[in-house]
Amino acid sequence: MARNAAAGVSVSADQVARQLSADYPESALDWVKQLTWHGPQEIPLDQVDFTHRRRWNAWKEPDRVSEMAAKIASRAQQGRRIKPVVLVDTPDTERSTNYKVIDGHHRSLAYRQLGKPVWGYVAKTDSNTGPWDEFHAQQFDAGQRETTDAFAAKSASWLAWESDRQQAQQLADSLQQALLAAVDTDAIARDWVQVLSTQSLGPGAAESYLLTQLPRVRGALEAVLGPAWQQAWELGQRSAHHQLLARRNSTCGPE
Repeated sequence: MARNAAAGVSVSADQVARQLSADYPESALDWVKQLTWHGPQEIPLDQVDFTHRRRWNAWKEPDRVSEMAAKIASRAQQGRRIKPVVLVDTPDTERSTNYKVIDGHHRSLAYRQLGKPVWGYVAKTDSNTGPWDEFHAQQFDAGQRETTDAFAAKSASWLAWESDRQQAQQLADSLQQALLAAVDTDAIARDWVQVLSTQSLGPGAAESYLLTQLPRVRGALEAVLGPAWQQAWELGQRSAHHQLLARRNSTCGPE
């Protein structure tokens, strides 16, 4: 069967490790930091390995799975998501269900119950077996975990920060391109060459010439920087709002 889950947007391994750090010891996360991760993204159910689901602890807690399914459905109506599942994409060519659930078994079963794609982080591996196979056994017990509220606030803050950081980088990149396009430096240089070819100039002539170009440059820059200032202000406001919400709302909990 052809696999059609897209590679998705790259995400830092540290971000995935931070999410997992609430439920696993730091020593168990080394392999996570060595892989290249993408997402969060939707993984079709028929590509997720549910073969051994009856052995999962989550399978023995159908009430929690149903509660999680209700939470997913409720968030979807609000245009929101729960904490991403963590999966690895193994190279087994004889199977179509190559996406193994590493963390988030309750969530994965909830998506299956709803008949919806699994929302998660994915890393492609070079082998079919690895440290991920024993990873879930290292999960903290209930007494060792952070409280749901504390973890939720931290996780939400990370996700909001990452989203805002990416938007800020996109704004910076687009601003740089707009500024380079706004000021025709080639035209200014050609005019200067023309001046040199027709006049005998003394010291300070280049500086004086550039000063004459200030209105031309200023007008071009103001046309770009005016809207950019507004966009940056709105991004800052949105980021501050995200951080406040992250501290007030419980947006995700243990799997």
